[in-house]
Amino acid sequence: MTVMARRKKPSLTCSLSVLAILGVLVLTAWAGWRAAAAADQRRQEEARREAEAAAAEAARPSFTARLEPATSVDQGDYVVVAIESTAKRVITGVEASVFDAKLPLYQFAEPVGSETAQVYYSSFAVGSARKAGDYVVSLRVTDSRGVEKTETLPFTVREKKFEVQRMTVTGQNAALASDDSAWAYDRDLVNAAKAHPTAKPLWDGDFIKPLEGEISTEFGQIRYVNGVLTSRHSGLDLEAPMGAVIHAVNSGLVVFVGPLKISGNTVIIDHGLGYFSSYNHMSKFSVKVGDSVTKGQEIGRVGSTGFSTSAHLHWTMTVGLTGVSPWLFIGKQPPLPFASYVDTRK
Repeated sequence: MTVMARRKKPSLTCSLSVLAILGVLVLTAWAGWRAAAAADQRRQEEARREAEAAAAEAARPSFTARLEPATSVDQGDYVVVAIESTAKRVITGVEASVFDAKLPLYQFAEPVGSETAQVYYSSFAVGSARKAGDYVVSLRVTDSRGVEKTETLPFTVREKKFEVQRMTVTGQNAALASDDSAWAYDRDLVNAAKAHPTAKPLWDGDFIKPLEGEISTEFGQIRYVNGVLTSRHSGLDLEAPMGAVIHAVNSGLVVFVGPLKISGNTVIIDHGLGYFSSYNHMSKFSVKVGDSVTKGQEIGRVGSTGFSTSAHLHWTMTVGLTGVSPWLFIGKQPPLPFASYVDTRK
C-alpha cells in the first residue's frame, strides 16, 4: 500500500513576517513620496517667490521726479525740475524737455543713508508772454539695465496782468527802438555769453538788490515806443543818480563786460545752474570777464548808455536765456538741487 506524504501548511508566523516587510516597504515608499512631494512644493514656492521678487524689482522705477512749484506758476516765474535715482539704481541717460525745447541738466550725487543717489537738476523760465494754460515737462530716463521709462510732469501757467507802458522818444532813441539789427546784435552777444553756464551753484545765500532806487519800470510791462509795440520789459528799471555804485546781487562769475547797442554798457554774471544777472546802461565798469565776484561787490556805476532817457539801472534776472521777475530773487534764492531742498520763493 502506497502512503502519500502530507503537504505542510505555511505557518502563520511566516505570513505575518511577509506582511510586515511589505508594510514597511509601503510605508517607506509613502514617506519617500511625501518627502519628495514636499521638497518639490518647496522648490516651486521658492521659484514663485523668486519670480515675484524679480518681477517686482523689474517693475520698480529707476527714478522719482518732481517740479517746484509743483502744480501752477505765474507768467514771468520759473520752475525747477529735480530727477533722483532710486536706491540701487544707476541712471545712464536722462532727457527732459518743455515748450518743445530740451532742458539742460546738471548732475549731482547725494548721500542717502549708506547709498548714493544721482540727482539731475534743471530749471526753466516761463516767459511773461507765455500763453496761460496747461503744459507738461517730458522725461525719458534710461537705467543700467537698459530699461527706458518715460514720464510727464504736468503744470499750469496762470495768467498775470502786466501794465502797459507808452513812451515817446526822439532822436537816437527813436532810431534804436526801430533798429532790428541793433536788437539782434545785442541778443547774439548776450546769448553767446550765457551759452555755457557753470554746472554748480555759485551763489551765496539770498540775492540782494543791486542798488536802492525808485522803480520806474516794472518787470513784464508791455512797452509801446512811439505807438509801436516793441517788447515786454525784461527786468526792473531802478532810478539812481549818475555814477551811483552798482553791486553784484550775488556771488558768481563775470561772463560779459562791454557795450551793447540797445542795453548800453553791460555786465553779466553767471550764478551757476543757468541763473544769470545782467546790469545795463552803465557809465563805468569795475570788473572784467573772468572775475569771480562776491555778493555786494561793486561791479560798476549807474549811467544812461544805449536806449535810455535818463540815468538808471536796468537789472535783469534770467533763467537760461529768458527773463524772469527779479522779485523772485530779492531776499530769496533758487531751490538747491537735493532731495531736502526747500522752495524759498514761498
